[in-house]
Amino acid sequence: MEELPTIKQMKKSLPNIYDNWLCPVCSDVIEDFNHIWSCVCHVNILQKIVRDSQHFILTAINNNIKSDFCHVFFTDINSLDNFWVWSIDNNRLTFIDFIKNFIPITLSNYLKSLIFNDKVIRTIIGDLHDFTYNEVMNNIWKPRCELQVVLEKNLSITKKKKLDSRLNFSTNSSFNFINNTNFSSVDYIENSLESLRNNIYFGGDILGVYAAR
Repeated sequence: MEELPTIKQMKKSLPNIYDNWLCPVCSDVIEDFNHIWSCVCHVNILQKIVRDSQHFILTAINNNIKSDFCHVFFTDINSLDNFWVWSIDNNRLTFIDFIKNFIPITLSNYLKSLIFNDKVIRTIIGDLHDFTYNEVMNNIWKPRCELQVVLEKNLSITKKKKLDSRLNFSTNSSFNFINNTNFSSVDYIENSLESLRNNIYFGGDILGVYAAR
């Protein structure tokens, strides 16, 4: 999911077109993957997605509890600490990591504490992930893409213009690589032989060694 075509990603292949572009939603900063979640225009939407996800899993859990006298309440779900945090944290798994399909141990342990079997746990987590992913796509990413399409249309940026720019960029990159590489140097030859040797030892497409360089 981190490879979503944000402005930062688009700049890598189309720098001539997107060089000075900012986030198409807020127009404040350069849009990268992290900005999708920190964009001021997305805060209220993310809060709603989190609340709806909490109610979704609450319903799913109670539907799978067999006893009529034992039910889970919203306060129980809300106590899953970091799981409902909608920001990126390098030290802990958050709601954003869950959208990317990382399952925090706190969630699985909580479901295990309710005496659910593995099949039920997988179903609840899978259904919750599908729900949150679709909510993010439909309420954040797709509207964002629609805004970008409008901006590009207003600037007369067509598919043909993008294709031409990408081809020119690829051609120039290849030309610079060839001109800046000494194919007869000892280091280059040794590195090429090492790559070839590794492919022979560990398997792979030998011809692809040079095609990929």
